[in-house]
Amino acid sequence: INARNDPFVPPAALPAAHECSDAVRCEFPATGGHVGFLSGSAPGHLHWLPRRLLHFFRAAPP
Repeated sequence: INARNDPFVPPAALPAAHECSDAVRCEFPATGGHVGFLSGSAPGHLHWLPRRLLHFFRAAPP
C-alpha cells in the first residue's frame, strides 16, 4: 500500500501492475500521504488501515 500523493515517493517511482509479483498485491490509493492512512479527521481516526486489512483477509481464498 503506497499512496499516490506520498511526498517522499513520487507516483513515477511506483511499480506498474505487471512489475508486481503474483505473490504480492500492490495498492496505490489516491490519498494517504506518507504513512497517513486515516479515515475521517485526525487525530483519533486511525481506522482506515485496520479496516483495509480486514477486507483483504476476508476476501482471501481459504
